[in-house]
Amino acid sequence: MEAGQRNRELGEEKEQDSHAMGAVWPSQLPSPEESLQLLWLSL
Repeated sequence: MEAGQRNRELGEEKEQDSHAMGAVWPSQLPSPEESLQLLWLSL
């Protein structure tokens, strides 16, 4: 159950980050999460 709680907290943090950086994500990408994955892959 601890892992589930942590995942939920991390998910909420990611949502907050994506809202804060909403203007940065290209609009053609379906979600901030996928954009993050693409950013990590491009590093």
